[in-house]
Amino acid sequence: MHTKKFLLILSILSILFYSYSCKHEPDDIVTPLPENCDLNGVTYPGAVVPILENNCIGCHNSQINNGGINLTDYNTLSNLASSGQLAGVINQAAGYTAMPPNYKLDICDILKIEKWISDTTFNPPGGGEHPCDPDTVYFENDIYPLIVSSCATTDCHDAVSAQDDIILVDYASIIEHGDIEPGNPDESKLYKKITEDDQEDIMPPPPDDPLSSEQVQKIRRGYYRAL
Repeated sequence: MHTKKFLLILSILSILFYSYSCKHEPDDIVTPLPENCDLNGVTYPGAVVPILENNCIGCHNSQINNGGINLTDYNTLSNLASSGQLAGVINQAAGYTAMPPNYKLDICDILKIEKWISDTTFNPPGGGEHPCDPDTVYFENDIYPLIVSSCATTDCHDAVSAQDDIILVDYASIIEHGDIEPGNPDESKLYKKITEDDQEDIMPPPPDDPLSSEQVQKIRRGYYRAL
């Protein structure tokens, strides 16, 4: 009789121990998706860029590139993303420098960046076959980084400053505020401003350097793909 009671107690303790262990297995802990955090249709211009602009680009742009990192350069960003460094720093993982340095990104912002990374085919760091047609101008790879680094900077046409009520931070705002006429750059406000002869009206304005002829031609070619 005592043996049966002992075995019964042992069995109960085993079940309780197993249940406790299972509840604390790291692989079984699922972080619930934050309320109102939509990960459907996450894109670089629409989701990732606003997060970087609000938290990172102020310190990592073409003028201020702390650590030699310019996040407005898509090739730099893609190398950081494909190598795992971007995810490491925003998660403030062990062995990585915490970025932003004074706080941690909202969990939904982190999930959006990770979603973009997992859904994107990047160029292999250091070269390799280009996944896109090298003779084609792409908005995300070629046009967007150029406009953000030259026009959507702080105190110009970013979402906060919005000089002259013009915002150029993503595809939709560039099409709308740049008064883009697909296939007809000469009738588009953005193209007119970057090719303006009058130095008082040209964009970017002095003392910033104007876009190079190569950059202007790249944007012009982009018009024939509706940007």
